[in-house]
Amino acid sequence: MLYAVETAIQFHIAELTEPLRKLYVTAYTLSSTSAYLYRSTAKRLEGIFGDDLPDAEAKDFYEMEIASTGMMRSFVAVPCDMYFTVERKIARFLECALKLYNVPSERRRRSARAFCSSTCTPWRRASSERPSSRRKRALKP
Repeated sequence: MLYAVETAIQFHIAELTEPLRKLYVTAYTLSSTSAYLYRSTAKRLEGIFGDDLPDAEAKDFYEMEIASTGMMRSFVAVPCDMYFTVERKIARFLECALKLYNVPSERRRRSARAFCSSTCTPWRRASSERPSSRRKRALKP
């Protein structure tokens, strides 16, 4: 599912370095950039999830994109750690977002499980080799 792939890539990029995380959080926070994201992404979401929400109109996808973007910003803002791994972050976000778009529960579980089990390992290795500057600072005496 394209939505799952794009989302996971964004989470992995944000985990690579603290400046990238801040850039994502800023983009999702500033009214000028977030307004652009809402408009442009809502159109794409209608194509992706239109079958799951047959009665939804363009305005509904716009409103749902506002909610989804709020979730994305929140998940990106919190760095991964040993309890909240990138795999758990992606799986939890996908579960919440796909529920918002009325994707049936079995398809939600399959999407998150299949995506994380097949693609997260190389990214996890890369992000664990480059801990964020926040974690580096926390380790300094």
